[in-house]
Amino acid sequence: MDPATGPHPAPGLHPRHYSPRTTLYLATNGKLPDQGQGIYLQYQNPPNRPNITIHKMPQSAADYAAVLYEVLHQADAGNYDWIAVDLPPSAPEWEAIQDRLKRAATK
Repeated sequence: MDPATGPHPAPGLHPRHYSPRTTLYLATNGKLPDQGQGIYLQYQNPPNRPNITIHKMPQSAADYAAVLYEVLHQADAGNYDWIAVDLPPSAPEWEAIQDRLKRAATK
């Protein structure tokens, strides 16, 4: 396979990895955008707005990582104005997930 046309040998090293077309916000303490309708990927903190679609994310880092991109793809297809993600902990086992989320929020 021609390297110029094939997949990058280490796609996870790009500053921007998978990013949904829908604007992705990294929410702190459940703080959501004031405008529009969105979906909230809740880890722990409840959203600060009523009438928001909530998707509860797994509590273990391994389970969270296993479903993250599938959930983001589904949310992106949901015709929302935005996707907000309740950030999981900053503990070592969550570092890769934190990194993926920060890259996905990069536009």
